[in-house]
Amino acid sequence: TDVPKGLPNSKKHIFVVLGSGSIKGGRIPAKYKRRLKLALKALEVYPDHKLIISGGETSPGHTEAGLGYDWLRTQGIAANRLIKEASSYSTIGNARNSMAIIVAKKYTSYTVITDATHQRRAGVLFEAARVQLSEKARKNLAIKAISNLSYMDSKVATKAPTTSESSVIAYHTALLLNINSEYQAAKKGTGAYPILKLGSTGTWVKALQKKLGVAADGIYGPKT
Repeated sequence: TDVPKGLPNSKKHIFVVLGSGSIKGGRIPAKYKRRLKLALKALEVYPDHKLIISGGETSPGHTEAGLGYDWLRTQGIAANRLIKEASSYSTIGNARNSMAIIVAKKYTSYTVITDATHQRRAGVLFEAARVQLSEKARKNLAIKAISNLSYMDSKVATKAPTTSESSVIAYHTALLLNINSEYQAAKKGTGAYPILKLGSTGTWVKALQKKLGVAADGIYGPKT
């Protein structure tokens, strides 16, 4: 819950807070409010930085982005520091649409603000969105996540991901990259490429490691 120190200047770096629903009548639920409080804290520590508020309509006439924007304005944050991304209905949308804004506005780094149990999945999806946009641009978009800002909603979040969590992350990544059919085929053993995971070994792991720029020893360890 501590705001990262030493972040790049406001021309290069931006914060992104992820929505978490709304209550009938446009009230902000506790889960979303705690994320917004962290975002407020970050904007106070970095008074020149801007924030993307990501989240679409979750109750009639109200978007997560709009509710977050209004709340932050009541806390004294200037309108020109807040960017509403109100088209997302899932973490996949948060990542895809927020990354598009980051690219369009020429930021080179970002920090995601969300709950600790959500941070790992969000982080992977944001990177997948960057890869997808790089492919469309036919060049590597040198944008990176720097640290994160999380509400510690569970101590479990500090441990290695479970098999179930890893499966959800992989599935959502496949959906974002529009390769879910290939992913499902690989899971069933009918696809052209194998599923690689912690503990996997062999030539496919080596090929992946070369792409990632890590030591190509053919062993899928923590660094891979």
